[in-house]
Formats: sequence, C-alpha cells, structure tokens
Amino acid sequence: MKKELEFTEKDIKILIELFDRFQVDELNIEENGLKIELKRDLPLDQRPIPMPIPYSPLIHENTPITMTSHAITESTDKLPGEEDEGFEKIVSPIVGTFYRAPSPESEPYVREGDSVSLQSTVCIIEAMKMMNEVKADRSGKIHKILVQNGDPVEPGQVLFLLDTN
Repeated sequence: MKKELEFTEKDIKILIELFDRFQVDELNIEENGLKIELKRDLPLDQRPIPMPIPYSPLIHENTPITMTSHAITESTDKLPGEEDEGFEKIVSPIVGTFYRAPSPESEPYVREGDSVSLQSTVCIIEAMKMMNEVKADRSGKIHKILVQNGDPVEPGQVLFLLDTN
C-alpha cells in the first residue's frame, strides 16, 4: 500500500531554503493531491528541459521524505563547523554520498576523539556507484564530524574538524 507524502510547514520551508542554496532552477513534486512547484524566473533560452523522475516504490512506499543533510538556521548561512576556528578541515574532494564505514555492519573508520595519521582513511564518498576513500592529509585528533552517515556532500564541503595540536 502506498504511503502518502506528508509535508509540514517546516519541511516546505527547508525545501525552499535548499532550493535557493543549491541554485535549483525548477522543482516539481506532485502526489496524491499534493503539489509543490518551485521555479526560478529564467529567460526562455536559459530554461532547462524538464526531465520527470520515474516513480520508485523504494522511495515512495516505505521511506518518508526527510531533509537532514545540513542544519539550516534562520540567522546565518553558515554550515555547521564554520564557527569552529583553530581546527584543520578535512573536506570532500567530490560530490557524492558520505559513509563513515566500509559497510553498514562495519565499525566507522573514525569517531570523534580518535587519532589519525597521515593517509589514514577517515570515510568513503560514493559517487556514481564507485567508493572513494577520503584520507587524512595530516596527523591529529578528530575534533568533530560535521555530516551524518548517508548525507549528500559537495566538493569542498567540510566533513571533519581535525585538532593538530
């Protein structure tokens, strides 16, 4: 049995903020009488050709839509960790999905407080079905992990804060 999409006012606000943050030109969601349509006003020659996303029972039947990739605050556009000065940053080299461990059953590569050495694997980023190891480029102690397992990440996004003192 199909589960209906349920959006709260907070979910819609987050959707709009993500729409603006990632410079999406157009977004359409329509299911069971619910229709959300966001469009950026672009000149005709710059508008993208719409490509519908096919229905997937894996997404729609058992998985509620949640947006947890970044904490968005009302007062600032800073991402988590940007206020943490004095720490070295380990950043994502590519766009993809962040994973803390090589498999769901495995222990994470690192936890907050763990020491790492040069070239220690700290996470995996999956991109186009390929697993890419991210390695520490210096020794130190993991101060903070800024993304959750399974979150989408972008190139240059800070993943870890590293205390090198």
